[in-house]
Amino acid sequence: MRRDRSEEAAAARAHWLAELAEALRQAQDLAWQLGPSVGNGAERMDLYGRIEALLGEVRSLQLRPAEAPPQENAPQWTSKSPWCSPDRDHTP
Repeated sequence: MRRDRSEEAAAARAHWLAELAEALRQAQDLAWQLGPSVGNGAERMDLYGRIEALLGEVRSLQLRPAEAPPQENAPQWTSKSPWCSPDRDHTP
């Protein structure tokens, strides 16, 4: 059974967000492991906090449903032209 485009897009989005979260966790671990060898403690904690904020954003995106793809249907046209007077019927 073939999945439609919206299911494929949702699966790809979920996969990408999971990979992004994992990369951010690894960056956070690395920042923690580097410890005092790079910069002062305040800089490291600032970096750690920024990565934590990004992880929070990714978690938020993971919980939020993906936006619906744009409709590919033609717009619904009315039978009356905007320049026609309301008291005249100009239907074909």
